[in-house]
Amino acid sequence: MLVTIIDFFENLTSLHKFIWIVGCLSVFWIAEGIYPLIPFKYNKWQHSKVNLFLLTTTILINVLFGVATTGIFEWTKINHFGLFRMVSLPVWLELILAICALI
Repeated sequence: MLVTIIDFFENLTSLHKFIWIVGCLSVFWIAEGIYPLIPFKYNKWQHSKVNLFLLTTTILINVLFGVATTGIFEWTKINHFGLFRMVSLPVWLELILAICALI
């Protein structure tokens, strides 16, 4: 039974993951509205607009940087640009050098 549940969640498509996230957040947000753990005196709808704005800007920035990173990697691959492309080293040594360069 547990293996079936794990397999189900491991093989979800991106759309299904999105639906699960939105669904779970909606259920718990509604439950919190009905039975709040700690009652606050602020307008929850106004606060949710701020959160949605922050979420939207975060998504846009992540998408832009993701596209830029993918473009840079493709450009370096096509043009054979980079230090590790100039020399032939074992993969394990390239990995160690790359990690050391980040530090």
